[in-house]
Amino acid sequence: MAHVVSFLNMKGGVGKSTLCYNIAYTIARHFNKSVLLIDMDPQFNATQALIEKYSDTETYLRLVEEKRTVKQIFAKSSSLITRNSGFDETIENIIFPLQENLDLICGDLDLITVESSQRGTENLLDTTIKKITEKNNYDYILIDCPPTHSFYTTSSLIASEYYFAPVKPDMYSLLGVDLLQSVVRNVNELNRSTTKCLGIIFTMIRRGITTQERIIENVKERYNRVKVFENVMHHYQYNETGRLDSFMLDMSSTEQEIIAITSEFIKELDYRE
Repeated sequence: MAHVVSFLNMKGGVGKSTLCYNIAYTIARHFNKSVLLIDMDPQFNATQALIEKYSDTETYLRLVEEKRTVKQIFAKSSSLITRNSGFDETIENIIFPLQENLDLICGDLDLITVESSQRGTENLLDTTIKKITEKNNYDYILIDCPPTHSFYTTSSLIASEYYFAPVKPDMYSLLGVDLLQSVVRNVNELNRSTTKCLGIIFTMIRRGITTQERIIENVKERYNRVKVFENVMHHYQYNETGRLDSFMLDMSSTEQEIIAITSEFIKELDYRE
């Protein structure tokens, strides 16, 4: 059974999407495990990076035109789940294969129109994932969430076994973690879900910055019951260059770092079994 993990933080600019698609890519390429990435962030940065890596903008625009994006999971006109709860081939149609072991359900800016959909729509992602895993042997399903408390995060958390929290060590870190825990607790209580925290990982680390080091220690001390990953994701200039097809595994300066992060990610999930 696939592990379903949401990548989530209530604050933007922490490297969440970058970490999500780099872990997905490393799982497939280095660890030879099968992974599906579902882009639930209306900004669809993970989708843009992966499409840039494997295809082109024209391909993505065609997928949007053909209604082969995440939005179709929540489409009012025709649900992907048939009335008799059978498997609808349309589900397979929205899964876009990138390479062996790596598939994508593309994000869509128009996902924002789902926000006002009828009650119960937030359960459709969970139902769709269950249908997908009946026909596909994924080891991991990673969901990239937006940095807001919204329909999209609620839907993702309901569908997830765990959430994984990338945290940038700045003055807002403690507030952000508190808010995140409150959001997850609220979603679990209202929807009778049981999503648990896989852990916190520090991101956007700049070497030799003592202020960041102090914040990291403060977070570890305050949240001593939460798994804090030993590995961190450093800040690299390529994140700001606009080269979306520059993946950490493919560069000598970041290869070992993303392998170590992904290895710890996999081991923690195995440990929780």
